[in-house]
Amino acid sequence: MIWSVRHPRSLAAVRGTGYAGILAGLNLYFCHELFRTEYFDNFQSNEGALASLGRFFARHPGAHWFPLWNIGLPAENTYSPLAPAAIAMLSAASGISAPLALHIIAGLFFCLVPVAWFWAAWKWGVQAECALAGGLLYSLLSPTSLLFHAFRSDLAHRADSRRMMDLVYYGDIAHMIALALLPLALVALERALRTGRARACLAAVALCGLTALSNAFGITTVALGSLALVAALEPREMRRALARLALLGTATFLCVSPLLTPRLLAL
Repeated sequence: MIWSVRHPRSLAAVRGTGYAGILAGLNLYFCHELFRTEYFDNFQSNEGALASLGRFFARHPGAHWFPLWNIGLPAENTYSPLAPAAIAMLSAASGISAPLALHIIAGLFFCLVPVAWFWAAWKWGVQAECALAGGLLYSLLSPTSLLFHAFRSDLAHRADSRRMMDLVYYGDIAHMIALALLPLALVALERALRTGRARACLAAVALCGLTALSNAFGITTVALGSLALVAALEPREMRRALARLALLGTATFLCVSPLLTPRLLAL
């Protein structure tokens, strides 16, 4: 069959792509300065550590020993590996400085988070317009600042973006990466649990592994999300899904264990 834009599924795909572009463009408007900023003056943030790691691994790819902290320590004990690896790869490939690479990656994932959650909701059957509304609310509001005084008092104004505060002031880039990867991992995992197809299982292991490598919160949220996916199934499907989840979890752990060692996870 030759599809055209008049085909209902083609029209839905075009509409969904357009809505994703709206969310990405809105968030790009909020964070566009990140893509050309090398340094901030927020010395209490994580950025110094991440930039140092990114610069070191850009110059020494594949290094197993990090000599700059604590008279040296194993590379996997420095930080959750995904953010430093991304900074190092972008810096080495493009020749830009590690701090600028850090901010470019921060901006990319800041834009990707609402797009990824929009896509996940849409894939799970939510109407595209409702998923877009959710993405817009996520982009524009910070409910935690309205609910909790500690978060509200940390912002200059109640309407300020908590996500931007976490990203720019505290340098929580690894959290942003985990939030962007989590919906992709859960969609792939849901399909793997439901169908058991090899392609879906491989995608689930890869995306769950990347989410786990982002930071400890990525590990926690993907674990809780996987249990929620099982709980959402019909009772007759739960036993088979739990067996598949155990196999997928084991495979994911084996894939990431060279970087997330059992001793490091225990700590």
